[in-house]
Amino acid sequence: MKTPSSVFGSDLEREFFAAWLKWNHGAPLPRTQYSEIEPWLDYLEIRRKLKPRSRPWRADFTWPAHKIVVEVQGGAFGGGRHTRGAGFTTDMQKSMLLQTDGWLFLALTNTMIHQKDGYWIKLVGKAVEQRGTLLSVFAESHAIAS
Repeated sequence: MKTPSSVFGSDLEREFFAAWLKWNHGAPLPRTQYSEIEPWLDYLEIRRKLKPRSRPWRADFTWPAHKIVVEVQGGAFGGGRHTRGAGFTTDMQKSMLLQTDGWLFLALTNTMIHQKDGYWIKLVGKAVEQRGTLLSVFAESHAIAS
């Protein structure tokens, strides 16, 4: 099976995608390494004033129509980037920018991704399903009103 963009930033991202396919049959596939997220692009301009070579952030997994981002947090138990000062701060900045623009930001560790019953992966699927339903109801109510 071909993945949405066939690009993963890490083995853990590849493992999340495999778990997504296993536990969320028929659910929409996420975009991988997605950077066209408006709040992040807006903030990129500010970052570039401080550090001209700043690159756009990329989300590990995104459902743009649902406004959901999933980030997999490798190295949670081994002093990885996500648990050190600068990396943790960046993760919080990314989360806050999304949340204040109506996005749902979900972060998963390797332990959560590998849980045998798929609980956390299914929970992401539930969020995608609920957001999809809400967006459909919202679109229908606006179509009726116009």
